[in-house]
Amino acid sequence: MGKSTYQFDRWKPRAKSSWAWRVFKKHNIEFQRMYTTFDTGRKYTYQNLGKNGAQKNDVPDKHFKFDRPWESKNFSDLEDWISAFNDLENWMNLNALVAILSNLGMV
Repeated sequence: MGKSTYQFDRWKPRAKSSWAWRVFKKHNIEFQRMYTTFDTGRKYTYQNLGKNGAQKNDVPDKHFKFDRPWESKNFSDLEDWISAFNDLENWMNLNALVAILSNLGMV
């Protein structure tokens, strides 16, 4: 039996019409869009807090518009809001890691 001349390239599918490849690309693009949206939103939020002279002891209502009155009562001050936002960022990063690791099983 002859030796195969096929060269493996992770980013090029062997078959151009592979369903698995299309799904992989679709979900990767979806993930990148969501993560980029969160990351740019985080940067924008912190930049604006800095520009507006936010202090950690400010009430969150001073810098954010809450849709429901009880939402702002979840935070004692801006430092408490920042702590919750950092928890959200950590949660997002852990979920991103799980999503990225699932790529290792594809192909």
